[in-house]
Amino acid sequence: MHFPVDPHFPKNNEDQKYLASLKDTPVNPIFIMGLHRSGTTFLYDSISRCFPVANLTLYDIFYYHRLLKNRAEENEQHDRALLNRAFRSVGITDRRLDSAWVEDTTVEEYG
Repeated sequence: MHFPVDPHFPKNNEDQKYLASLKDTPVNPIFIMGLHRSGTTFLYDSISRCFPVANLTLYDIFYYHRLLKNRAEENEQHDRALLNRAFRSVGITDRRLDSAWVEDTTVEEYG
């Protein structure tokens, strides 16, 4: 897809030199399951905003290969702003399915 605003998506392995910092990070996944239109989006969004748990956002998906680098070099807000501008430049404002707003912090639940 061609974006009028270049989102500057990362190339593979931009995080390579930061990967070792994750070796001792514990992983305790939470799975939220439910039927379509049963409130799982609301629950997932509420948990991710209220509790100190990791969540998967659109920013995390689109900039996956640069997450650690952005955090270490404090460039996260720059890429978040680029992603939001790219969404707006092609007319993406909500999911249309349920009118849930789309931006960098939108939690991803279907991927």
